[in-house]
Amino acid sequence: MIQQNKININLLIFFFGIIFFIFKWYLSFLNFEENINVRIIFESVSDGYYYFPSFKALTNFDLNNSFDPSVENLGNLTITIGAFVLHFVFYLIFSEWSFVILELLFIIFFLIIFYNISRLLEFGRIQSLAISIILFNLPNFIEILNQGRLEYFSVIVSNFYSFRFPRPLVTNIFFFLFILLILRVDRKRVLTQKNSLIFGIISGFSFTSHLHFFVLEQLFIIFSLLYIFKIQIIKNLKNNI
Repeated sequence: MIQQNKININLLIFFFGIIFFIFKWYLSFLNFEENINVRIIFESVSDGYYYFPSFKALTNFDLNNSFDPSVENLGNLTITIGAFVLHFVFYLIFSEWSFVILELLFIIFFLIIFYNISRLLEFGRIQSLAISIILFNLPNFIEILNQGRLEYFSVIVSNFYSFRFPRPLVTNIFFFLFILLILRVDRKRVLTQKNSLIFGIISGFSFTSHLHFFVLEQLFIIFSLLYIFKIQIIKNLKNNI
């Protein structure tokens, strides 16, 4: 019975992910006959399209293009490669369709992460699913209520989660995943090789995609270790180096 409930919840997560994805794209595919490149640009959220030239330069391994014919030889350009890496892999397979496919996957990732966070906070299965759905739509609810201009609400609308590429579409998923893993870690075994490797990978992606999240993650790890091991922290770090 428990296993059946898990299967049902997984199906519901996938179902709601499809619904939210359709809400984003159905008008574009229904009403306009556009090339997929044009469609992606016009359907990009906010100023996310500014990152498309940098992403295209990465796919061509052209990292010193100024995009200005009068300016040459810039040296290597700085690119948020951590936020691009998954799109880069999918781009090699699906070309421009990778942006559409990954939007669906990131919706599902978001719902799965917050479902599991809610479960760790001891909410029931249905309540956890409802929380993840509400959180995903929270920026839309705020805008519908016309509260998006209020100081703190505006931060939620623009930065909590949206389809803007690559932030917060990709970068926030790394941060939310970090929170989930922190909650799942056994305090007595926090410094295992597996945990260190996972946190190192997430930190690496955060460092190369959104530096502020990287700093928050490292501060949280430091304070967590201080809280768990207290004055024994140096000894425990040395034993697990």
